[in-house]
Amino acid sequence: TIDNGQLTIIGGVETNKSGEVVAYHIKNTHPLSGGFLHGDWKRVEAFGKKTGRRNVIHLMNRERIGQRRGVPFLAPIIESLKQLGRYNQAEIDAAVINALWAVFIEKKRYNGEGSVIGSFESYETEGQQGDSEPNDIEINSGTIVDLNEGEEAKLITPGRPNPNYDNFITAFTRHVGSALEIPYEILIKHFTSSFSASRGALLEFWKSVRMFRSWFASDFCQAIYEEWFAEAVALGRISAPGFFMNPVIRKAYSGAEWHGPAQGLLNPIHEVRAAQLRVENCFSTRDQEAREMNGSDFHKNVNQRKNEERLMQEVEEIKRQGE
Repeated sequence: TIDNGQLTIIGGVETNKSGEVVAYHIKNTHPLSGGFLHGDWKRVEAFGKKTGRRNVIHLMNRERIGQRRGVPFLAPIIESLKQLGRYNQAEIDAAVINALWAVFIEKKRYNGEGSVIGSFESYETEGQQGDSEPNDIEINSGTIVDLNEGEEAKLITPGRPNPNYDNFITAFTRHVGSALEIPYEILIKHFTSSFSASRGALLEFWKSVRMFRSWFASDFCQAIYEEWFAEAVALGRISAPGFFMNPVIRKAYSGAEWHGPAQGLLNPIHEVRAAQLRVENCFSTRDQEAREMNGSDFHKNVNQRKNEERLMQEVEEIKRQGE
């Protein structure tokens, strides 16, 4: 953070004393390569002085007033995901070890009086060469291990697969979904509840989707579209009288609607009837319902239907002539 009384730079974002973003400081190297002073910094003004057009589109979802840098979407659960990966790997390793079956052969040597005798000193057995330790045992599937005299093997049962593994992963996944505002069924794409519960999860999830989609369209898609349109008008590719003279006219020319992928239907018959009722009661339009239902364009659908009906009439006419 750099503050000289007039300008404040926080995280590479420069603001004036009123808190307005005026410039961005961009480094030509990675932040972790060589430290803060390594590489060159370039100051890029947020808006051009002559044109007033954007030089930088800073896409971020602000969570509080005065925030200068965005927070990654996975930041709340990134540490938990790391721990989950370690837990999964540990369970896999334990299951693999438990799947191995080895036979240990224990030998005892007796003296003439029936007492056990034998040296407990380490010695190199046959097959052990080089730097191998005499007591090193490598267990593989189907291994038969010849133990030293006086040694005893005990069976260790690790209890794998872990019977609580699935319940733990399920609870952990629900925790991750809650942090990301994604229902559990949507997160794992596995619907095992009732129709009402599955539909409720989809509707709740799409509340967040619409919010993020609206934010992304207004802060990124619309901003790029306006810059592209202004450049096309300046180069004479698009005729837009009054575009640079009146900001209201410019806004009207740059107006656009952004539609992403459709939500999808769990029960198409009921949802199509609901859409029909919304249109009949003027709660919605045919164009809006077409876009939200399957992402299609109503006007293109109508034109395509006209062509299809014309072709079907021609086919029927050919059939009548053949009869």
